[in-house]
Amino acid sequence: MTPAREHRSPSWGRLIVAVVLSLGVGGVSAAAVVAAAVYHAGTIDVEIDQSGGEHVSIAVPSSLVNAAVKLLPDRVYADAASEVAPYWDACRAAVREIQRAPDGVLVQVDGPDLNVLVAKHDGRLRIDVVDARDRVQVSVPLATVRQIVEELEPARP
Repeated sequence: MTPAREHRSPSWGRLIVAVVLSLGVGGVSAAAVVAAAVYHAGTIDVEIDQSGGEHVSIAVPSSLVNAAVKLLPDRVYADAASEVAPYWDACRAAVREIQRAPDGVLVQVDGPDLNVLVAKHDGRLRIDVVDARDRVQVSVPLATVRQIVEELEPARP
């Protein structure tokens, strides 16, 4: 006859380690999903070069901007609705056609004191403004432009 096995419960230490490891893996997984979503949405990039040598470079995650637009108070919409309403069809059509268009220059204005370039490149809308002293460059994913237009379009009651 074989001796009966002694039933031992797992130690609390092992149980705590298992729970902590599970939570750690879950937290890392959640962070990876959030990072992937932010990376996929892209960034809105702003670069400013001033004649005095100052340089400012800002990259804001597009998902943060989209979230901020959703959180705008209703009064912001109400204040602007009557002024903007006549232009929504044109704005929506412009975004749609820019997304369909091949990469290239959309608008270029070269003046004696100011140069402006609006172009589409790799799914982004790029705006460059250069004068005698300063340069400002803004680059926005077209998907973000479309999402913002869609979010802002309907006048909220």
